[in-house]
Amino acid sequence: MAVSDFAALAVQLDPRFRYAAAPEHIVLQPQITMTWSWMPVAYTRQDRSQPELQVLKLQELIRFEGSTESKAPLPQVSLNGTECDIAGPQELAWEQHKDVGEVLSTLSQLAGTCEVASLVSGLHRMAKLAEQDAYGAMGGLENVLDDRRLESVLSVLRSKAQGLTTSRAIMRTIWAFGKLGVRGSDVQGIIAQLAQTSPPIMKQFSCQELSNTLWGLARLSESSCGLGPEGVQLAHVVMMQGTTRLAQFSTQCLTNSFWAVAKLGLKGKAVKTFCNECLLYIEEVMFREMSPQGLANSLWACAKLQSESRAGAPLDKEAVTRFCRNAACRTRASQGNLELFFPQELSMALWAMAKLIGRRPRSKSKDAFFEDIWSFAESVASEAALRICDFSPQGVSTIAWSLATLDVMNGS
Repeated sequence: MAVSDFAALAVQLDPRFRYAAAPEHIVLQPQITMTWSWMPVAYTRQDRSQPELQVLKLQELIRFEGSTESKAPLPQVSLNGTECDIAGPQELAWEQHKDVGEVLSTLSQLAGTCEVASLVSGLHRMAKLAEQDAYGAMGGLENVLDDRRLESVLSVLRSKAQGLTTSRAIMRTIWAFGKLGVRGSDVQGIIAQLAQTSPPIMKQFSCQELSNTLWGLARLSESSCGLGPEGVQLAHVVMMQGTTRLAQFSTQCLTNSFWAVAKLGLKGKAVKTFCNECLLYIEEVMFREMSPQGLANSLWACAKLQSESRAGAPLDKEAVTRFCRNAACRTRASQGNLELFFPQELSMALWAMAKLIGRRPRSKSKDAFFEDIWSFAESVASEAALRICDFSPQGVSTIAWSLATLDVMNGS
């Protein structure tokens, strides 16, 4: 499969940001495909003019206007690997630190003497603060990753990794690693140790912990070092355990896990089973509760799974077709729904639709399915035109390629 030469970066699942790294010039090609790392990280802060929309986005489980289900109070969650556990004494101690620089300074001083659980809590606090862009004197994430103190902390954690024996500690470690994007031999060694420790206690993982672990592993796979065979093995184990409990997964857990498995590029019959069942459960909740981000991520996952598999598409073709149509109808169910989407979510969702459906001359088809897809594409184009200044050059070219592929320009 051809890969575009856009400078695509991995995407953090924090909707307060939008990607900004743009090429010096726009390359428009008749056959543009997105690099698979372009998904649920290098954003510039984007403020919303309507605070209530920002609040909705930060909740992840957004209910679109016009839902027929009663609106129960939404849980306070953190995007991309929600951590809903009650904080213990160690977490409360780290809560006093207000930026990444403070935490790293304390960690580097105490790493050799503190317990492994406290080390993990400190790293987890760093990841949470990084999610809030609270770097303090560190300035930014790259400065953190290049700091020798972090390297020292990870080395100590590797020496104590055998002490990570609970589902919570394992999940928090992997989530923090994925959120920060740490790299190096010590990270590989810690993941290898956790791959040995985790399987015997996998049944003790909560649904949230399973989803967070998959998400963290998927984020780690984006690094230059990759995940390594032990990490891939662990991802398979987590996925297989998740398959038995998908009915208990929250909407966010479903969409995050579906994205993670697609991002990891896992193969095999177990992957096919997991992805097809996950897609069915996502479709069940689509008209009750679904965030724009979750919808875009799910469409992206479908496109990646169907496009990359050499042994045959893992997803049922009819299920994917139905999901695309329902997604198109869902986003247009109420006026203003597309306003809730960030630019990257709009371009990603439309690209996935075009990738899945392929070239369909509009003048030759009167099928209701394609009409729904074309209506969705026209709505996205209209919304994008209103916010064109918010799109990166890559986002603009992606929208253009998608519209051309779907032959929207020749529509009535």
